[in-house]
Amino acid sequence: MKNCIACGMLLGDESKDYCKHCAHEDGSMQTYDEKLESMAAFVIKTQGLNEDVAKKVAAEQLKGLPAWQNQ
Repeated sequence: MKNCIACGMLLGDESKDYCKHCAHEDGSMQTYDEKLESMAAFVIKTQGLNEDVAKKVAAEQLKGLPAWQNQ
């Protein structure tokens, strides 16, 4: 299976490069800052970390993904 280039999630539709969680309503991909904020919020919700630590965790996860290689 193919993974989302922006968050790493497994894709159900392999014809796309990024998942519904990384897309705007118009189908365009979120920016790095948008993805960082949403991933940090997910880390806070699921792991209970404070915002600063969650952003560092999210940034570490994002830097290994293809969409963010130049960030």
